[in-house]
Amino acid sequence: GLASVYRALELDIPERLAYADDRMLRRFQDLVARLMPLDLVIDEEAADGTPVRVARGSVCGSWGGVAGTIRYFADRSGTPRAAIEGTQLPPDLLRHYATTEPPTVQFDPRGRRSPLIAVRRVTYFGFELDRERVPLDRIPEELLPQVQRALADALVAGTAKHRDAGRVRQVLSTLGELHRRSGGRLTSASSDAVRSALVERLRTVRSVEDFQRLALQLEVGEFVSVEERRALEMLPSHVTVLGERCPLDYEVEDGRGIVRLRIREHVARRLSPADIPVLDRPVGFTVVRGKQPSLRAASLEELRKLIRSARALGPRRAAARRRRK
Repeated sequence: GLASVYRALELDIPERLAYADDRMLRRFQDLVARLMPLDLVIDEEAADGTPVRVARGSVCGSWGGVAGTIRYFADRSGTPRAAIEGTQLPPDLLRHYATTEPPTVQFDPRGRRSPLIAVRRVTYFGFELDRERVPLDRIPEELLPQVQRALADALVAGTAKHRDAGRVRQVLSTLGELHRRSGGRLTSASSDAVRSALVERLRTVRSVEDFQRLALQLEVGEFVSVEERRALEMLPSHVTVLGERCPLDYEVEDGRGIVRLRIREHVARRLSPADIPVLDRPVGFTVVRGKQPSLRAASLEELRKLIRSARALGPRRAAARRRRK
C-alpha cells in the first residue's frame, strides 16, 4: 500500500523506512488537521449532524475527531447507517487550526444584563467547537450596523421592549393589510420598508439606554400616500354569499395578489360558480369548520374535492376515537 503511494507521487521507493513512532504520528496528524483533505467526524457526528459511527475495524476511538472516508450502508433491517475509519485527531490540534469568526449580534429579550448579545463562534471545517456570548452594555463602533439591524428586527417581530413598540406594531399591522390589498404592488408598505426606516432612526444608538430613550413614532403616512391608502381601504372587506355575510382575506401568493372568500362548510357545500363574486383579482376559498382544521382551495373544483375527502374521513376518525376509548 505504501509502495503504491510512492508510485502515485512518482517518488523512488526507499530501501529502508524509518520507524513510525509517536513523533511521526503527531506530525502526520498535524498535516491532516492543517489541510483536512478528508471527511471529518467529531464525537461520532458529521458536520451536518448525521450520526457516523467509528468502524469496528478502525483503531480510532469514538472521542474527538476522526479524519477519513465516510462509508454509507444499510443494516440488516434496511436502516441507513454511516461509518468512518481513518486518523484520530486530538482536540488540541482541532483547536489550533480552528477559525474564530467575526462576532454577530443577537437580540435576546431574556438577557439579564443586556438584550444585545455579541456571539463569537469558533469553527473548524463546518463544526462549531465553541461559542461565546458577551452582553453588550456599550456598543463597539464596528458592531453598530449589526446592532441597528438586530433592534429593528426585534421591533418588527414585537420582541423588543420599548415605549413605542405598540405603536410600531400597530403601524406594521395597518401597512401589512395595505400591502396585501395592493397585491404586493405597494412595496413602500412592506415590512422591509418599515425595517429600513427603523434602522435609519437607530443611527444615534450607542447603548441600550439610548435605545430606550429614543423616540420611534411611526406614521402610516410616511409610507403610503393618503390617496393610495383611501383607494385600498375602499376595497370590499366582505360580500354576501347565499344570504350569509362572508369576510374577504387579501393575500399575496407567489408574487401575485389573491383574495380568499372565508365561508362556513354548509355554505361551501351549496356553492356554485354563479355564487362566486367577481372581484379585481383571483378568488380563493377558506372553509371554516369549527374545531376542525380549515380547508384552503384555489378553485371551486378543488374546494369540492377537499370537502368530499373531509366528509369521508369524518366517520373513520369517529370510529378511531371510539376504539381508543
